[in-house]
Amino acid sequence: MIKMVAAVARDNLVIGNDGKLPWNLVSEKNYFYRLVREQIVVMGYGTWCAMGGPVINALSNWVLTARHGSLLNLATASRHADLDCNELQKWQRSGRLRVFSTWQCLLRECLSTKPTKDLMIIGGSELYHLMLPYANRLYLTLIDGEFIGDRFFPEWRQNSEWILTKSCNHVEQQVTYQCTIWIRLRQTT
Repeated sequence: MIKMVAAVARDNLVIGNDGKLPWNLVSEKNYFYRLVREQIVVMGYGTWCAMGGPVINALSNWVLTARHGSLLNLATASRHADLDCNELQKWQRSGRLRVFSTWQCLLRECLSTKPTKDLMIIGGSELYHLMLPYANRLYLTLIDGEFIGDRFFPEWRQNSEWILTKSCNHVEQQVTYQCTIWIRLRQTT
């Protein structure tokens, strides 16, 4: 199953600004890490850089990047001191890291393999837009307010295929947000 996980400004769908989240909500970050624990996370190169490298508690990290020498680029962008190019090669050999050069290759792999774990799309904006038509479930934290940003989540609420199945309200640092789960009524291929 293809799922998406994102924190989104409710009013204008901002998810990022200048390579960073426009908010710092510790409880929401912890929720994210609980969701992706022992799952296959799928991200673009910008998300890899923004996160400082791989999601350590994930089963596997799939990264979309068209950059030449991608392992070297990934190692350079990692903030984990022990993840140099050699270590990332070990991750790649063990299946904990897969690198895709085109989104078509990534999509083919997502649709053709039947992994024992779910595929969790974790960003960025371009990958969300490309993969939304194939997603079955959305785990969206809707943060109240309008934020300045340069990266946006695609509009899904206008599509009657998506229904809200769960919602839980939170307040942290005087910011109100809602953790939601949306499911697609029709099954994707």
